[in-house]
Order: sequence, then structure tokens, then C-alpha cells
Amino acid sequence: MNRIAFIAKTDINTDGRILNQLRILKEWNKDFVADLIVFPDKKVTISFDDSVKLHLIKGNFRHNKFLRIFTVFEFTINAFRLLKKLKPSIIHAQDSSILLPVLLFRVLYPKKFWLIYDDHEVPNENGPFLHKIMNELENFLIKNSDAVIMANKERMMYLKEKLHLKNNLFYFLNLPYFDVHPSIVPSSVMESKLYELEQRKKRGTKFIVHQ
Repeated sequence: MNRIAFIAKTDINTDGRILNQLRILKEWNKDFVADLIVFPDKKVTISFDDSVKLHLIKGNFRHNKFLRIFTVFEFTINAFRLLKKLKPSIIHAQDSSILLPVLLFRVLYPKKFWLIYDDHEVPNENGPFLHKIMNELENFLIKNSDAVIMANKERMMYLKEKLHLKNNLFYFLNLPYFDVHPSIVPSSVMESKLYELEQRKKRGTKFIVHQ
């Protein structure tokens, strides 16, 4: 059986894209199991059944912008070591925030695993110099992935033409594929959020809805 590893830097509690993907895969295959490697943005408060084994990577310098370089280095080393220990046959890499350890693993073990790169959103190509370097590294990883999943069809067609991609390309929309049970989102919290939105609307606030 293939050993699948998802790797992400995210607030997994609310990351609907990853949670939907895991649930869909489990519904397609009742024997589905996966390692979920997470560098958490917030404390993990949700739980998973036996099909998903959660691996949390902790950082000693998290949320300190002056020590960001150490956070990146620490995450890269710890994530790479974990991937080497798990020896997955398939890696599902979730966006550019986990770029460095996956790229390092790809370069050192190019034939050992099948790589799926999940491109969540369009990067800011007018960002600072360091961001431009990361964009180039991301493009390199995309080209060297066995499959790439985009957030929408337009992004998929754009990158296919821009990067001259020959690998397997798919898109997975950020949609509510499953009903949200009322018990998951307390009604009081929902009412509070809706009230806040309504008040902002009355004050003339404009909203941009991002999928």
C-alpha cells in the first residue's frame, strides 16, 4: 500500500481545502490512510480518526518576525527529517509555505516518491526580492512535480502556458463539498460574525471574497 504524506503550514482547524481533500480521498477509498505533517499557525483543536496520523512540527522561534530566518531553517530541517523517517511513496505538498523541505527532498531523492504539488493561490510577483526568489523556486518545484493541483481552471491554464508544463495538471475548487453540521460552528459564534459583517456593511465597508 502506498504511504501518503500531506505536508502543510496552516491553521488546520479551518483549512477547508485540506480537510475536504482528506475526506474525499477517504470516501473514495475506505482503506485510505495518510500522514498529515503540519506546521500549525494556531493550536490544533480538531481531531482525526485512525485514517489520518497527525505530525505536528513545533518551532522555537515562531511568530517572531526578527527571527523568521531561524523559523524557516528550523522548519526545513525538521520537516525534511520527518519525511526521511516516514519514507512516503506519495507526497502531497500544500502550497509554497512548505517549499524548502519538499524541494530538498525532491532533489536528494528524485526517484523515491511521487510528488503532488498543490498550488493554492497566485503569488505576488511584484513583491520584494526574496519573494521573487521563492516564486522561482516554486516554479522549479511545479515543473518537477509528477502532478500539480491548482485552485481553479484559469490558474491551471495560465501556468501551463507560462511554464510550458508537461506534467499531470488538475484543479480543485475551494468549495463547501460537504454540509457543515451545526454542532461544528456554534450558533452564537455564527450570529456574532454575521452581526459584525452587517455593521461593517452599514459603515460602508467593501468586501473582497476570496475562494
